[in-house]
Amino acid sequence: MARFAFWISSLLWLTACQSPSAPVGQEPARTRGTIERLSPKMARYLTDTAAIEVLASGFDWSEGPLWLPRQQMLVFSDVPANTVYRWDEGMTAAEVWLHPSG
Repeated sequence: MARFAFWISSLLWLTACQSPSAPVGQEPARTRGTIERLSPKMARYLTDTAAIEVLASGFDWSEGPLWLPRQQMLVFSDVPANTVYRWDEGMTAAEVWLHPSG
């Protein structure tokens, strides 16, 4: 009985840990959530119409981002995929910039 309970709990745990099924580059929802300003000083940095914008989705584990001012682009990595992606204002989805990344 204990062995059966172990296998059932393992199966439930594994199915709960699945990565999202959205493919990389899929058009994400444009905005998400809200911004709560706890200090009036935030008006220096954020306009009243500022929103949280989803630039890309479908990655396993992302690190970054890093803004590269000369290239006017944002880079970030998907560690398990060993890939660095890039994004700039004119793009509708992130694209591979470096693979393998290191």
